[in-house]
Order: sequence, then structure tokens, then C-alpha cells
Amino acid sequence: MKHFIQYHKSWEEGNPLSNPQPYVFTKLNSMKESIVVDAWENGGRVWLIHRTDPNSSDYYIAYTFEVADVDVSDKHLEMFGEEGSIKVFNPPIVLSKTKQKWFSDFLKKNGNFAFGFKSLQSEFEKEFDDFLAKSPAVTV
Repeated sequence: MKHFIQYHKSWEEGNPLSNPQPYVFTKLNSMKESIVVDAWENGGRVWLIHRTDPNSSDYYIAYTFEVADVDVSDKHLEMFGEEGSIKVFNPPIVLSKTKQKWFSDFLKKNGNFAFGFKSLQSEFEKEFDDFLAKSPAVTV
């Protein structure tokens, strides 16, 4: 299964855990559209990573799901998981350079999340698979 990541700035876009249905969105453009279609057609797993403060060095994985539906608005592509299969981490998984040795390299290879919605490099898939298998989560 292919994995994808989306970064969310909570101080600008609000707490992602306050949405009634977890979802991710990215800007509507042709490059992002092809990545979203790939995730949707192939049942890709999306991981929402957010930060609560622009000055914090801690990031959090809020939830993950396999893309089951896509909505298009005039500015965004929105992706949703199937109800009953979305994993909301409780508590959210903390990502930091001090907790995970690989996280510094992860940030560099992902442009400190400047690239927006993108596929996860295969070298990091094991860490994310481990989070899914071992972290406390609520299924919604």
C-alpha cells in the first residue's frame, strides 16, 4: 500500500481533530490532482501531520485513513476515509527530532512540509506502519 502525508498548520487552519469527520485537503492544481487521484484509485493511506504552534519543534500525527472518497471544491481537493476505518490516534503521536532519530532526515526530505500533499518515501514506511500497529487509536 502506498502512503501519503499531508501537513496541517493548526494555528491557521484550526484543530484537525475538531472536524466531525476526519479528512485532509490540498490546494487544487494539476500536480496535486494527479497525486490525489493516485491515492484514491489505489486505496492509498493518508497520514495527517500537524503542528499546534509555528514555533514548536513538535509535530503530531492526528489520524490516518485509506482514501475512499474525493471531493473537489473551487480551491481544494478533499480526501475522506470510509466511516468505520479511520484511525484517530489517542493521544496524537508526537513526532520530534529527540523522540525519533529518523525525524530530522524525514523533515529534510519533505522540505519541512513545504511540498504539501505528497507520497511518503519508502524508507519511512516502516516507521509509519509501526505507528499504525502499535499506537493507541480510536476507529471512527
